[in-house]
Amino acid sequence: FDPRAVLDLIPADMIAGTGYSGIETLALAADFQVDGPRQQTSVRNIRAAVMDTSITGELDYFRAERRLEGSVSTSTIDPALVDQVFPSLLPDSLPPERLGTLRLATSFAYDTVTGELAFNSIEAEALGLLGTGELAVSELSGPPRLTGTVRIERFEPRDLLNRFDQPPPATSDPSALANVMIETRLDFTTERGSFADLRLQVDDSTITGELTVREFSNPE
Repeated sequence: FDPRAVLDLIPADMIAGTGYSGIETLALAADFQVDGPRQQTSVRNIRAAVMDTSITGELDYFRAERRLEGSVSTSTIDPALVDQVFPSLLPDSLPPERLGTLRLATSFAYDTVTGELAFNSIEAEALGLLGTGELAVSELSGPPRLTGTVRIERFEPRDLLNRFDQPPPATSDPSALANVMIETRLDFTTERGSFADLRLQVDDSTITGELTVREFSNPE
């Protein structure tokens, strides 16, 4: 069906900043299950198609605990679609063609009582990079806090620099900077941030350490 007819009924302030006029087709299918004794509502086998992008997933709502759990996985996403639907998301220095292949898969849980949103088994692809990890956002009712672990799988930094039309650094060994891997634990608020257990592998070398910014307004 054409989703624009439905979206046009939504108050403009609720979808401000989005551009959906170019989304001509949307398909959606799912199975609904309600378990009264367990106070659980489930949406299984969610299948959605937006233009050339497919999305699958599932969702469970536990009424007694007031908790949501689920998973979502996408096929390759056209970067032009992201730029079209969220025109203010990308900075001018990052046109959609530089994003490369976009893909996301993760499970999630949202506790409406504590206000914590957790993403587990994240696998995301963008800018020619593959990232995995787990993230949690807490204190959503106030200044949020982001914690978790992130790993950027091995990539070729020269390819990343070329994507942004930047020359690679001069090295005496032309085979240097063939691959890089990054992993760390992060802890960020709106005022401070830190990378702990930072591990950077460059070719055959490993660099470890930590990085902390105590005040974003007055970095040290």
